[in-house]
Amino acid sequence: MSHFSKGSLLGLLILATGFGAWFYFRVWRTASKDKPEISLSRLKKGPEPEPGGPVPIMFVEPDMNCSERRAFLLGDYKILRSVSDLPGGIQKLYAAKGESWTGMADPGKRFEATDVITDPTLPLRRLVFAGVAQDRAFVHYEQGGIGRYFVVEFFRLKSSETAIGLWRGFYGPVKSIEELRRLMSESGCK
Repeated sequence: MSHFSKGSLLGLLILATGFGAWFYFRVWRTASKDKPEISLSRLKKGPEPEPGGPVPIMFVEPDMNCSERRAFLLGDYKILRSVSDLPGGIQKLYAAKGESWTGMADPGKRFEATDVITDPTLPLRRLVFAGVAQDRAFVHYEQGGIGRYFVVEFFRLKSSETAIGLWRGFYGPVKSIEELRRLMSESGCK
């Protein structure tokens, strides 16, 4: 029967504890990302925010049909390529509660693209581009995690400081509003 030294046993204990903590964190973080978005009309109490992250955005028209989505993207949008250029109401939706920290990086900047968190100060989202036209806006971004994916979100602007989430979909990556319009038209919407 072999004998382990106290140092070997201590090393194994530290390794097992570290792995257990890592596994718990990954399962907890993944489970909180998989919660579905719920319409405000069916919601009494919103989902709990991720610690240190932005409060989840509630979308009031989660079942927006294809023609409504295409119509939303019509018009003369001013294209934005910096998070700081987004209307204040939208910036607030991506900020951690009570903080000015934004949960979205500018295009080309570092963000956590995978579920291996190397720097907890980095956001999990990175802006691709956004657009604003009169009383509406959209944001196209990439989201890090177990799988990296691309998101488009539509907002109604009540004012420059108040935005209401309308719809969220998974499209992309696209580089222009023209490409986004074409992709939405070709995605099974007739």
